[in-house]
Amino acid sequence: FNGCVNLSGSLDIPEGVVEIGPAAFNGCISLAGTLTLPSTLKIIGDAENVYTDYHDGVFANCKFVSEIRLPEGLEVIGGGTFYGCENLYGELRLPDGLKAIGLGAFNGCKNLTGSLTIPQGVTVIPENTFNGCWLGGTLTLHDGITTIGSSAFSNNGFKGELRLPKDLEVVSSFAFYNDDFSGELVLPENLHTIGSFAFAYNWRLMGTVEIPDNVISIGGGAFSNCRSIEGFVLPEGLESLRYETSPMDGSNHGAFHDCFGIGRLVCKGTIPAYVQEGALNGVAKDNFTLEVPESAIQQYQTAVGWKDFKRISAYRNLVIRPSMA
Repeated sequence: FNGCVNLSGSLDIPEGVVEIGPAAFNGCISLAGTLTLPSTLKIIGDAENVYTDYHDGVFANCKFVSEIRLPEGLEVIGGGTFYGCENLYGELRLPDGLKAIGLGAFNGCKNLTGSLTIPQGVTVIPENTFNGCWLGGTLTLHDGITTIGSSAFSNNGFKGELRLPKDLEVVSSFAFYNDDFSGELVLPENLHTIGSFAFAYNWRLMGTVEIPDNVISIGGGAFSNCRSIEGFVLPEGLESLRYETSPMDGSNHGAFHDCFGIGRLVCKGTIPAYVQEGALNGVAKDNFTLEVPESAIQQYQTAVGWKDFKRISAYRNLVIRPSMA
């Protein structure tokens, strides 16, 4: 029924149906009634290309005015399944037996509400999966998740602590952009990628953030406007701090842009990481001492970006929170 723009009313998929193929009702923009899915349903969309395509979403851009209810036996939600279904409403409860969610599956479903729990069988959250849903509740991630794609949880207004999975390796660009997480941010030790604007605009996040040893680059704007974070400890192998232009508003952001709360910055590397021009803009370089290995003080005093700090001294592994000072 792809592109049948004049079909109207509600859609009731009967019991017994176990699979709905890619783009089956894609673009049926006059379906503005309710959507009812059968309890027997196991697969929605393309189960083989779940992470590569969302242009063939089963119900993409349909106009259902309906509470979203997913069958308990559902195992696969294909790419773009509910893309642009902005009139679906209610709390999004993912079935416990779910094994895969496709990229852009709920992108733009802006009237969904409540908290979100990712089931144990889902280990990859692809790009744009929940972008712009504005759920507003809490987010629960299990430890088996390894990858969080670009804009996967952006623009959701999630509240409460952000507890990242122990097995997490990749936090892509804009992954948690413009949410409302609070509490101390702890990055898992297996993490090796922090994309641009990954945690940007979560101004309630706090603590001294220790960047894991496997991270070699921090993207531009990665922690932009996280103004309650008190400090960063950068690993020995860090190679670069980036500076990028936001596609959202065209503004330029360094890795720690407008992180006004920073009162401690530790660099463990004996070779100063490359600082792209502007990457440390917004860091109050007069307010605290940059801590570096004793043998590398002179290198930091002459390195681009690092030489702008007024005070550079040996790292003594002494932690004093600004609030205590």
